[in-house]
Amino acid sequence: MYKKILLLCLAMYFVSADSYGQSMFRAYNRYMRASSKGKKLYQRDYLGYGKAFMAIDVKQHYTDIRYVDPDPNTNYSTNGKSTDTFIHTKYSAASAISYTEGTFFPLQKVGREGLIALDVSATVNLIQYNIGAIDYSSTTGIVEEGITEQFYFPIGLVYKYGGEVNLNKKSKFLFTMGCGFAPYVSGSKIIAFSSLMAGSRKYVMAEFGVFGGIAWKLRTTVYFGNIVLVDNRYADIFDATSGHSDGYGNLDIKVTGGTTATVSLLINPFSWDWKGKGDNYSSFNKSKY
Repeated sequence: MYKKILLLCLAMYFVSADSYGQSMFRAYNRYMRASSKGKKLYQRDYLGYGKAFMAIDVKQHYTDIRYVDPDPNTNYSTNGKSTDTFIHTKYSAASAISYTEGTFFPLQKVGREGLIALDVSATVNLIQYNIGAIDYSSTTGIVEEGITEQFYFPIGLVYKYGGEVNLNKKSKFLFTMGCGFAPYVSGSKIIAFSSLMAGSRKYVMAEFGVFGGIAWKLRTTVYFGNIVLVDNRYADIFDATSGHSDGYGNLDIKVTGGTTATVSLLINPFSWDWKGKGDNYSSFNKSKY
């Protein structure tokens, strides 16, 4: 529950967390309502909450030498027992939440209710894994939970049809499909901590929706390709884990994430302000955004 609260606090930063952020939000709000272009952009804003899905692949190499039989003359151990263990495991998300917020910029009208647009958004995924117990040797083991935080910034070309195109309540059906690329930053604690990882992934998305008081949409987004979550070497396994280790040793660990999907319920919160009279098709076809 605390992770959900943290995510909502991040999402509402400009509204509630900072006086400067509040002033920026109020200025943005005034601009949106004061200008025709700003109002249309305001009415295209969307936000939503959903689930994220990503499998991870964990490869570990643990080595350790335990000295035994100390020499009575020197007090130093001269014999050793070597441990050399390779562990390859895969995990699916135990729980995950996803928050998305964005808007779009019209580029080219297509037909009566169609539009090619540039869609820009931000998505935060919090994914938790049940790693469980791992035995590196007869004397060394850990019990861990894992978590990944991902921040995506998808930018893509989309085809839209329906109410979002003409900002009209009479167009009850909404449809969007598109593709693009998504720069990302991620941080993970999956057995070992990672430094921040950054990169870009290709994605496709599709959504269906209806207008009922406000616009409601169900969106599915799929991010392709593997990404590196953790890639570290530790001279002391105790430093790599959360302190559950019973022994010490060297640990090489590489964690990769596979194709990632999010399913979200979105709303256009300001669609209540869409036009509600007439079909507006003639003015839509003549107007410029």
